Amino acid sequence: MKHIKKKFRYEDSDLLIELKKSRNTLTFNIDSKIDRRILKDNYVLMKHNSGREVLSFPMKFKNDTFLVPIPDYTLMFYNHAYLLKPSLINTKDKLLKALRKRSSERTLCDYEIYTYFGHLSSFIFNLYCSLESYVNKCISQRCIKVSKQKDKIELIEPQKNISLFDKFKIIFPQIYDSKNFWSEHTQYYQCIVDLHNLRDELAHTKADNDFNKTAEVDLFQRLVSFNPEGSLIAVRKLIDHYTPGYMVNCDCEEDF
Repeated sequence: MKHIKKKFRYEDSDLLIELKKSRNTLTFNIDSKIDRRILKDNYVLMKHNSGREVLSFPMKFKNDTFLVPIPDYTLMFYNHAYLLKPSLINTKDKLLKALRKRSSERTLCDYEIYTYFGHLSSFIFNLYCSLESYVNKCISQRCIKVSKQKDKIELIEPQKNISLFDKFKIIFPQIYDSKNFWSEHTQYYQCIVDLHNLRDELAHTKADNDFNKTAEVDLFQRLVSFNPEGSLIAVRKLIDHYTPGYMVNCDCEEDF
């Protein structure tokens, strides 16, 4: 499985084309000296030497002002989860190897436990953030479009007030012509359900005296059995299902 191509906010979208035409958009070459005062009420596009123009923001650090390209959050979180995958394989192997040692050689495996479950938690949170970022972006963009066409869909802040699975099953079929990922790709959808449940349980773990032995053991058992590769594939399959061509393999020759 190859890493994805990195894109920036609104790159390859109609909105970026509209921003280029706007009077409130300023374009700077990558090596331009920046005066932050003229940027206050304007959009900023940074033009790279390759001709690529990306939405950016001015960042002041000490006496310098830099133009920083704004990443596509869906792709950024997904890419970071992908980069964690090799370390998950390595740290899991080390943990299991440490646990299999004879009693005379065994340690408490504190390093192996903290490293593996720490990396795995980071993977789960990043991949889930990618999924949720994508879903909310689709709803925001498509609902604005639907509103302009005077459709019957009426939503009040759907990104915040509706659960992830209600977004899939109630909103997405309305804005994507009855496409439904969960019935057409049941195996991948189950991977997303598992990812969602693990993310929720990790985000709401307790550190007080309310120790639930069954729940704790079950959580760690599921973490050890978790399939990172399957979850990466499932999230990408969902994105490809609704937005073909948005997440693509990088065309470089590196494989990392």
